[in-house]
Amino acid sequence: MKYDAFISYRHTPLDMEVAKKLHKALETYHIPPAVQKRAGKKRINRVFRDQEELPIGSDLSDKINDALKEAEYLIVICSPNTPESDLVLKEIETFIELHDREHILAVMIDGEPSESFPTPLLTDDEGKSVEPLAADIRGKDARERNSKFKTEFLRLAAPIIGCTYDDLKQRHKERIIRRNITIGAIAAGAIAIFGTVFGVYNAHTASEMKKLAEEKENLANEKTQLADEILEEYRLKQINQSRFLAEKSRTLFRQGQREDAILVAMEALPNKDVDRPVVSEAEYALSEALYAYDLGYSFGFDRTLSHECAVNSTFLSSDETKILSIDQNRNLYVWDIKTRSLLTKIPPHDLGEETSYSIYMVDASTTNIYVQYTDCLIKYDYSGNIISTFSNLEEFYVIADFDFENNQAFVASTRKVYLLNLDTMEPVKSFENPSEDDFSIQGFYSPDKETFIIRFSSDVNDPRGFAIVNPEADTIKDIYPKDAAILELSYTAKGNIALLCSNTDHLADGWNRVFIDLYSTDGSLLWSKDLSTDIINAYSITYELGSHFYTADGDSEIVLAFQSQLFAIDEESAEIRSSSFLPSLVSGMFLYPNSNFSYLSTLDGEIVNVDLSSGMVYSEYSIQTETSIHEFYASTKENAFLFLPYSSTEIHVMSKHPCKNAERLTTLEKSYLPIGVSPSGDYYVLRDVDTYNVFDFFDGEGNLLYSYQAENGICYTSLQENAFYIATSKQIAKIDPIKEEVTTYVLSDYGITPSTGINGVSFARDGEYCVMHAYKTVYAFDLTEGKLLLAYEANEENDSIGGCAISSDGKKVLYNTMKGETFHILDIESASETTVSYLPTSLVNSSRFFDFSGDGKYYALCCNDGYLRLFLTSDNSVAAEIPFGIAYNFYFGFTADSTKLILQRDDNSVSFYDIESNTYVNNFSASYQIQYTVADEDNHMMAFYNGYDMYLVSTEDYGVLAYVPGCFVYSKKDQSFITRDGKTLVKMPYRNYLGLIIEAKEEFPNSVLSEEKKVKYNIE
Repeated sequence: MKYDAFISYRHTPLDMEVAKKLHKALETYHIPPAVQKRAGKKRINRVFRDQEELPIGSDLSDKINDALKEAEYLIVICSPNTPESDLVLKEIETFIELHDREHILAVMIDGEPSESFPTPLLTDDEGKSVEPLAADIRGKDARERNSKFKTEFLRLAAPIIGCTYDDLKQRHKERIIRRNITIGAIAAGAIAIFGTVFGVYNAHTASEMKKLAEEKENLANEKTQLADEILEEYRLKQINQSRFLAEKSRTLFRQGQREDAILVAMEALPNKDVDRPVVSEAEYALSEALYAYDLGYSFGFDRTLSHECAVNSTFLSSDETKILSIDQNRNLYVWDIKTRSLLTKIPPHDLGEETSYSIYMVDASTTNIYVQYTDCLIKYDYSGNIISTFSNLEEFYVIADFDFENNQAFVASTRKVYLLNLDTMEPVKSFENPSEDDFSIQGFYSPDKETFIIRFSSDVNDPRGFAIVNPEADTIKDIYPKDAAILELSYTAKGNIALLCSNTDHLADGWNRVFIDLYSTDGSLLWSKDLSTDIINAYSITYELGSHFYTADGDSEIVLAFQSQLFAIDEESAEIRSSSFLPSLVSGMFLYPNSNFSYLSTLDGEIVNVDLSSGMVYSEYSIQTETSIHEFYASTKENAFLFLPYSSTEIHVMSKHPCKNAERLTTLEKSYLPIGVSPSGDYYVLRDVDTYNVFDFFDGEGNLLYSYQAENGICYTSLQENAFYIATSKQIAKIDPIKEEVTTYVLSDYGITPSTGINGVSFARDGEYCVMHAYKTVYAFDLTEGKLLLAYEANEENDSIGGCAISSDGKKVLYNTMKGETFHILDIESASETTVSYLPTSLVNSSRFFDFSGDGKYYALCCNDGYLRLFLTSDNSVAAEIPFGIAYNFYFGFTADSTKLILQRDDNSVSFYDIESNTYVNNFSASYQIQYTVADEDNHMMAFYNGYDMYLVSTEDYGVLAYVPGCFVYSKKDQSFITRDGKTLVKMPYRNYLGLIIEAKEEFPNSVLSEEKKVKYNIE
């Protein structure tokens, strides 16, 4: 076996600490000679400890699988965190499959066995309960754990060595005794030496003293080395912890816990209490939670409004500036949406023995809060004091709606509707239901505040209906829809009354019809529309009914979301304008005024953007909340979304977060496609989309520097250190936009006049050389001297060249042919070539599949057997073989210092491969294929543009520092990003972690993580 043991553990701080300590203890353990002789083993050879956490849902890597296959024992670090780890569970299951259960050892570091041992360790193959062999190093603190580790560690070493625990324990005691005797002897020797020094000083004594001094120096060096090793291990521990906390921060942010996400990200960065290394992922997590590079296009998590216990219901105030919530202890909270602050909290009041605590409706004006209990309506001030009460204990109140502009409200009981003066809290008018039916808990003011509608219910065998109250006319009128049970009713944008109806509201009674009736306020039926929909979930019949104007001309529509179907119906014609399907059952709806767009929430926790004119569901703009959504509201006045998950103590507030440091620059007159950024950062190039062959050059402030119109038939463009190049079938133009100079190389002047035209062009990294190919000929060109270096015709018969590349020193060319069986390396000076027996992945436009490193030391080839091979240019030997199975949507290249390979696979994941150590150093997930990169060596960063967004990566640890949506320029000159808002260029500065921390403290000045949350998030 290659490894004596494989250590499996959860990547949390304590688990990692023990795993590293155990790793070192096993590999450095000196087996006692007597045990060596009996066990036939001189030392514990190698122990494997994986450094990286496995992403949830991922399979084990080949490296881990191979290590498990080659390991004799599996050691599992067990704590209450362990059973939650996908990585540990998969490693245990794989080891059992490859070997057996008998070679699994456990280490208890915290918690109890029942909560800390993964399930596979507690049962055998037949499902019977077993108890694994375990070492127990649990302790109340690090000192107690370390003390127990010294002997408990031997329980793990013994089976690996092939002896018993008692053998090692006995030898351990003997070793301690011998050490104590040695220490005593050294002390006695020291006394003797001092006696000699003060007695007779001779040459022998001097020699002994020198020897002791040398031993002391050696011991000091060993201690220094040990201290360095401890510091390095501590640094690696801090890095791993920071990465763990960064991922935790991003998870919290996705779950809507933005404040905690920011605080956890700050814990992962250097601060006044902990001088830890700067980890890119932590800076990235903090920038994401702060919306550091957001233009404010879409809604994102902002705050959570925390309650004493689970929230029972929520209400949006009439003016949309406040949210009122009631928890299950009947506490009433009033929140300011704009500031996210708690304005007041009103505890339950003792309203008398005959008064119950059910709350049907709450609303708030600028000065007062109104709460409708079962038997009364109470007006409070914002200090929670009762101002006045409207009450009639003979009646049961069911609903209220408020008109603060006219200082009045409709209050409905089971039999009467009152128009109430909110100053006096006395009824101005009252209306009794003309039928024998009781009003139910749904009633609304009309948009113009002239009428009031309210549902009523009769015996279950009779129809249901609604009443229209007109206080100006002093009338109340009952309406009974034909053969209908009313599920929902609402005023429309035009002031009509829309009813969502079914033939019954009981599935058991044969629910087979869903339709909408539209009534005028005089009670006339305007139209009835049947809808084709199915009951897809009998346990949760959900629906939302609304209406809005969708044009400035006054066109209005009725919108119905029923279960997971959405209908937009023209109010005038009753025609269905669109229909669509939602991802899951609807739980809330917001309709934009004077717009075709809407947002709908689902029970599964998604907030979906829909174009009601076409029925298009824009899934790319949907918001994934990673929780359920029980209630959903939108405040157009404060531009905020609010939602309540099931059984939650928190209401989530979402808003738009435009970058505070954004600077608006030029408004462009054209539509452009980004081409690249100059390596110096002095300018960037945009191509006119309409004309295709016009290139405009801008500086970092959005000023147009130069414009160049190329001839038609563009082959390639390249933005190099010294100029921007445009190659066509007839010429190469070298453009310096700063000097406004253009140098043109006409190909025919150099004898380059192929009948087929130029089929491909590739430029060296510094722009001094380029290589072109036409059918079977390769042309190498010196762009500095304006000199043709080589015209070489390939030897392959009946074949053509597929692609080519040239080294930065202009000495080597790579090329392949379309049908060839080998890959060609051409020496320009001698016009000779060598070949290797590998082929690129694709033979079409295959210059994408090979390239030189900037220093010319290597060239890389994406081979058709699924490997990227790295060759030494000096002798064409293979320096590395890297699995790199790609097809089309990929990218590969070298970093500016030529020490790393950048590998982007078809799934858009980007990895960094260290050439010297032949290991991956980091990776990130991009959204699209990389188009170009910008190196910022002075600041140890590089930027990646993927056609839509920009990623800024640290070249110290190759982690992502920043993600800038919509950005196409990173300028290293002033470390800034440029993006577009429509056609307006917007500039944003890069902010490192120090600036982000200042911003976080400004937004959350007194916020700290509680001790409970520190434990919850595994923060030491």
